[in-house]
Amino acid sequence: MEYRYYDTFGVEPLLEFGYGLSYKTFEYSNLNLEKDKEKIKVEFDVKNVGKISGKEIAQIYVKAPKGKIDKPFQELKGFHKTKLLQPGELEHVNILIPINNLASFCNVGWVVEKGEYVIRIGVSYRDIRLEGRVKI
Repeated sequence: MEYRYYDTFGVEPLLEFGYGLSYKTFEYSNLNLEKDKEKIKVEFDVKNVGKISGKEIAQIYVKAPKGKIDKPFQELKGFHKTKLLQPGELEHVNILIPINNLASFCNVGWVVEKGEYVIRIGVSYRDIRLEGRVKI
């Protein structure tokens, strides 16, 4: 996807990946990350703090650690569209990211490099609202 190129090489696009005008205002909070051998559980809240009802699409990006394999700045690994939220209403979001989805390809095959991965939740790839870290 083009957003990986733009972020990796510092190119400023006219409109960013995930950009859209909903005329609604949402607040993101309460990020919690849990990791086991197979997956990362990403939990957070999305609250409609605007004056009219609306839906939000939260996007989950992962920034891999610098290692032996070249990787993009960040990659989209999940997303969630909320139900129709009334003003003041909150939805708790739960997304699972399989650890093998963090793998990069090199000459020996698919490899998940060890290190600290940054989990970034946002409205678009440039409008990040929450950020947390997990070690693999």
